[in-house]
Order: sequence, then C-alpha cells, then structure tokens
Amino acid sequence: MAELTLNEKRLLAALAKTGTKTIEVPQVAAAMDANPEAVVQWAHLAMDNGQVKLERIVEKSYAYTKEGSAYRAAGLPETQLLSAIGEKGIALAELQKHPAFRNRVWPAPEEGAYHRCRDRGYKIPRCLDRW
Repeated sequence: MAELTLNEKRLLAALAKTGTKTIEVPQVAAAMDANPEAVVQWAHLAMDNGQVKLERIVEKSYAYTKEGSAYRAAGLPETQLLSAIGEKGIALAELQKHPAFRNRVWPAPEEGAYHRCRDRGYKIPRCLDRW
C-alpha cells in the first residue's frame, strides 16, 4: 500500500470526524479550512489508494431572463397577435396598433430588403430566394 500524503491523512481525519458515510465537498473543505478544489484533488489521490469513493454529481438549472419572464407572462408576440385576431378577425389597421405588431415579429422591409423575383415577377424577401 502506498504511503499517504499529509493532505490525504488530513482528508481522512476530517471524514472520520463527520461520522457519516457520505458528505459533500464544500462541507469537508469548511471542516479542513481548505479550498474545495484542493479537497477534490486530495480525494482523487485517496481514491487511487482505495481509501475513499468520490462521485461527481452535476445539477443543471435554468432561469428566465427579464425578457423571458415578460414573454412567460404575456405570451410570445406571435401568440399575442393570433389572440388579437381571434375567431372573428380584425382589421389590419387595428392589428398594427397592437404592441406585439410594433415589436416587429417579422423583419421590417428596409431599403433593398426585397427584390423582384426574376422568373415569377413578384417581390420576395432576399432570404427566401435561396432555394
């Protein structure tokens, strides 16, 4: 059996003091007055010697941004417009007054954004001409 380093011995002593079989790295680091990254390194060394078992548990969490929270509350612009149109329909002039319409769900027709399609004789957005 390989000789344990001083830090491995400190780690084993700190683990023994807890009296539990499992403990999280931040708790051991606090007990040892050491940084968590160093404790993980010492735990890897002790694991190589068969003294401890180390498990990596990764948790992912997601949170809404400010804009995402607003969309969660009011709905996406497309959904807002469809709700405004409803079953009976709505005049375009009225729909254009809706805040979601003003936020430009689609790109605004800027100068040069549209061109005449060669074969068909009508205007299409440039991005749709790549087929």
